[in-house]
Amino acid sequence: MGKKADFQLSFDVTSADYIVGKTDRVIVDAIKTVQSHDIIQMVSGIKDAGVVPDLQAGATNFKGGDFTGVNDGSISIADVSVANSLVTLEEKYSAIQISSTILKLAQKQGVDPTDIAISDVILELKGNAIAIQYDLAIWQGDKTKTDKSVGQFVDGFVKKLKASTSTLLSGVAPVALTNSNAVATISTLLESYFTTLPKMTMEKISLYMSPSDFRILYAATYGLNGIINSQTLNEGKLPEMFTHPLYANVNIVSTKGLVGLHEYIVSRPDNLLEVVDGNAERDFIKFYFEDRDEAFLLHIAFRLGVQVARFNEVMIQKVAV
Repeated sequence: MGKKADFQLSFDVTSADYIVGKTDRVIVDAIKTVQSHDIIQMVSGIKDAGVVPDLQAGATNFKGGDFTGVNDGSISIADVSVANSLVTLEEKYSAIQISSTILKLAQKQGVDPTDIAISDVILELKGNAIAIQYDLAIWQGDKTKTDKSVGQFVDGFVKKLKASTSTLLSGVAPVALTNSNAVATISTLLESYFTTLPKMTMEKISLYMSPSDFRILYAATYGLNGIINSQTLNEGKLPEMFTHPLYANVNIVSTKGLVGLHEYIVSRPDNLLEVVDGNAERDFIKFYFEDRDEAFLLHIAFRLGVQVARFNEVMIQKVAV
């Protein structure tokens, strides 16, 4: 066999240094697909730690210019302590990986490879993965982790809820969802929640579950016999949520951050807080070629944290499989 030919490029990728602050679109685009932004409450502008008002429903009047509530006799305003942590990611890419990505984008966009913005290359390499890790950190994060995921910097909702002595438990039998028991199991869980907290029947509630359990429940609820494909539902694509047919105030949410878990979380969406710094000077992305390693280094830093406003209004139930 002859010697394999060297792979040659007509453009130099080693000069593609890229350093931006958090206002650049590459950071915004990388996390704009984070599902948690849309299904829970976001608290922004927090630098390391702070407090936010717990805005209870009711005829509460607020003074202009601050968040001091006037108690109307039935509503109390309590401060919620929130915090976030500095999350950093670092990855290494070879020059051939960058070159291949540029060529892939060139074919997709129909342009000259030398005209492609490095920000597009970063998004192609890491954008989707950043969004996935961001969601996982919010729901499953654990600061004791030693891997390189975002979750090693953040304690997520599952960990915080299980650590709380006031967290409600449903008492539902720990059985795996199947097409035959899914509707009854989830209905029993919700009935337990509303029996314990009758006032919640007047509130908008979300039940968060993994996409795999959501698929089973959706199929069972709408009589698809567990089969979802192009003949039964929108080319097989599930919605991300649906309103429970027996509880008009309950949305069932297919939660990307609970992938791989069989934990069900029931709460008002505004009980679960995603804590970010909307104006963090320290947020950045750096992407540069390191001569010593003969590779590209990608550094990303931003702040992220989670908090539960009212633990006593949240239920978490683990279902065995």
